[in-house]
Amino acid sequence: MTHKPGCTGKRKWPSEDAADAALGHIWSQCKPGRRLETRSYPCDHCGKWHLTSQPAQPSKEDTAA
Repeated sequence: MTHKPGCTGKRKWPSEDAADAALGHIWSQCKPGRRLETRSYPCDHCGKWHLTSQPAQPSKEDTAA
C-alpha cells in the first residue's frame, strides 16, 4: 500500500472564516500547558483550511528584500 502525502487525519474547515472561528473557540477554551494552534492555513492538497501551531513561513517577497 502506498502512502499518499497530504492532510489525512487533520481537521478541515471549508473557509478561512470557519477555520478562524474554530481557532477563536480553541483559544477561549485553552488549558494551561497545552500547545495552541496559532493560525489557519489553506491546504494545497485538499483545498480546505487547517490549523497549525507552527509560525508562518516568510513569503518569497519578504526574503527577497
